[in-house]
Amino acid sequence: MPFGVSPVSPAAWPASRPTGFSLIEVVAAIGIFAVGVVAMLGLFASAARSARDRGDAEAAVAAATALGGRLRAEPFEAVAGCLQDAADVQAQGTDSAYDFTRDDRLFFANRPGDRMGRRADPEWNAGDAEKYFEFTLLRNEELSPRENDAMAPWLAFTLRVRWPAFLPGSGKVAPRTQSRMLFLPASVRR
Repeated sequence: MPFGVSPVSPAAWPASRPTGFSLIEVVAAIGIFAVGVVAMLGLFASAARSARDRGDAEAAVAAATALGGRLRAEPFEAVAGCLQDAADVQAQGTDSAYDFTRDDRLFFANRPGDRMGRRADPEWNAGDAEKYFEFTLLRNEELSPRENDAMAPWLAFTLRVRWPAFLPGSGKVAPRTQSRMLFLPASVRR
């Protein structure tokens, strides 16, 4: 034994204390943090989607209002020719041969709503890439039966707005399963 050192038994040593976290504690803390972050990101994504949908709905109402003004300026017979029966529109939804991109009774508008017209109007010479809103005029059979069109003082219909009609910037038809719709009452006078 060296000089000045007395033999001490291990039981007399001071108890050692852990100075850090164990690996299990660190892994558990990271796991809890990750679950919290994923939950927060999910909330942000749904909030952003909700804000976008609300903005699109507001733009759809603005475009529908503008279309209403345009329809009031068109000849009465032209508007009557655009009206579709609800049963026909429902049948189109299940008919694989129906191609809405070729239907001249439909109106389209771009996302800001400053360009609108029928499918073949000059506004759309550049193609379908800017067509965002699709408008269908659904006849109100109770208020405006087809047989009264020749003498009717006004036409009552529901304006169905569907978006996106085409995927923005691509001109490709948007999947109908991902469409949003809005229904607004409308009418025009003779």
